[in-house]
Amino acid sequence: MKDTKGKELSPKMAHLVDKAKELFFRYGIKRVSIEEICRESGVSKMTFYRYFPSKTAIAKHVLESIYGEGRERINSILAMDLPFEERLKKVLVTKMEYTDKYSREFIKELMMGTELELKKYIEEETKNFLNELRKIFLEAQKNGEIRSDIKVDFIIYMMNVMREVFKDENLQKLYPDFASLMKDAFNFFYYGVLK
Repeated sequence: MKDTKGKELSPKMAHLVDKAKELFFRYGIKRVSIEEICRESGVSKMTFYRYFPSKTAIAKHVLESIYGEGRERINSILAMDLPFEERLKKVLVTKMEYTDKYSREFIKELMMGTELELKKYIEEETKNFLNELRKIFLEAQKNGEIRSDIKVDFIIYMMNVMREVFKDENLQKLYPDFASLMKDAFNFFYYGVLK
């Protein structure tokens, strides 16, 4: 396993990160303690602190690896020589595959924001993703693959609004999992409600 800068992790650190990731995915970041991470990974607290100064630091490391891997997969999809609609569907499938791995609690924490440092990181990643998506929409509009009478900035704005709507717990309760909610949102956004 490599760190977020491509440097190989020691086996002990890789195991520690893997166990933290498993716990965060299952229970969310808030609920997991450093003690639990140490117990599950079989390392002492002293060893934990040798690698990470805090739970927030290991959580950020986990998020950086998730976002980095996701970014690579999505960028490779967006670079494919396929029609816009196909690329967009593949991006959605990739996002749904990722959300299927996580508990509701973990996703909720990512969307609502946990600690300030993690929230800033997530906001920056989201901003970068939307900027990349904007370029793809502009290209698709130029190629006549999407309507030219709708501003791309409006589309991106509405996608951001949808992210905020996803935070609504009443909406979340209508779906068995987050991937199902994303699928309906994509279909509504892309195809509308008309047959």
